[in-house]
Amino acid sequence: SPSVVDYAPRHRQGYLELLRETWGDRAISAEEFDWWFDEAPEGSVRSVVVHEGEVVAVAGHSLARIAVGPAADERLAQFSVHAVTAPSFRGRGLFRALEARHEEEGVSRSSTGALAFASGPTRPLFLGPLDWTQIDRRRVWVRPLRFWCIFRGYA
Repeated sequence: SPSVVDYAPRHRQGYLELLRETWGDRAISAEEFDWWFDEAPEGSVRSVVVHEGEVVAVAGHSLARIAVGPAADERLAQFSVHAVTAPSFRGRGLFRALEARHEEEGVSRSSTGALAFASGPTRPLFLGPLDWTQIDRRRVWVRPLRFWCIFRGYA
């Protein structure tokens, strides 16, 4: 049966291949993968699901410092990014297991919260079994000049 495990360098190729199989030319490059996870100033959390030695589901959270509330207090937060499940393993709760694991890890690191820009398939999972709160219906695009955000009024 599939096992959720911490990401290790030996999973890198399988993680990247699964992203490429799913997203094709829109998948992140190896360099972008390193930037999102290994070069993130506040670190990252990654997990994979392995079945018979093969990576069949992946997910990550990049950690960042954000300014929160009217006083713009700086706190740690996390962003759910670059997750996918192989088609033959979808519908088994693997994405939910990966996300729950990353939320628990964030709590252990004193993360204020998690943010996601959900895709069509993941939106019902975030709003249903994962019990996230939707704060906007639009997909939000930004070109950050620095790796931080200001959220006024959210504590």
